[in-house]
Amino acid sequence: MVPNARRQVLKWAAGASAVALSPQLMQFAKAADNFLKGPAVKDIPAKQISQHVWMIYSPDGFPTPENQGMMANVTFVVSQKGVILLDTGASVQIGEMAIRMIKRVTHKPVIAIFNSHYHGDHFLGNQAFIEAYGKDIPIYAHPYSITQIKGIEGNAWRNLMERWTNQATAGTKVIPPTHITKQGDIFNYGDVRIKIHHHGIAHTPGDICMQLIEDKITYVGDIVASPISMMVRMLVLLKPIKTCKVLRAIRYGYPVMVNRANNSLKSMVSFWPGSMKPV
Repeated sequence: MVPNARRQVLKWAAGASAVALSPQLMQFAKAADNFLKGPAVKDIPAKQISQHVWMIYSPDGFPTPENQGMMANVTFVVSQKGVILLDTGASVQIGEMAIRMIKRVTHKPVIAIFNSHYHGDHFLGNQAFIEAYGKDIPIYAHPYSITQIKGIEGNAWRNLMERWTNQATAGTKVIPPTHITKQGDIFNYGDVRIKIHHHGIAHTPGDICMQLIEDKITYVGDIVASPISMMVRMLVLLKPIKTCKVLRAIRYGYPVMVNRANNSLKSMVSFWPGSMKPV
């Protein structure tokens, strides 16, 4: 119903534009478009990774109509002060599902969000958390990622997700990060401290990794998605934190660097024994 209804609205708007839409009609068309929303995403219960860290596992690695864009794990941290999100998923519907799963774990509010980079499966869920917990929640990202999301990449990713999922993510709005973070920043949430790592270009020029100091876990987003970034950037990144377990954001449901039986990964593990441990 959503795809057909959306197409009808767009056709109507396109035809009306030929005779010059009045401001009132333009406002109505925009409101109608905003009203259309894809269906809810089915619940995926969160699994506990460590004392403070939980993950909602993605069943797939690419958005489809069947998975409704659920292609990246959603990770959250429960601290004394509240809940911190490490990436929010690919749509408002995924974000809303994550909120339902968080509430099964804790009644604490979401107090901060970190977006690891500017690809849509990591920030398009921001909207759900802002709507549920208020627009004052800080959303942190590298300045490069913020620029890209505020630029053409934000809406480009929103449109791609709608196309790939046959409009299942319809209703999602681009909510860019609001706060800059950089290499070495440390955020204190009481019993949890998060240290930011950025060591240059990896998966994108603006990747950040979040080290959960007390839990000895580092969330790396997508920077293990290619052999080059694994062999070069991850060696640099893991050197100061090599005793940590490593969580990744995406693909095939695995939260650790067990990435598609990649030969480069195997070589890296052999080269640096003990630097990566299964969760």
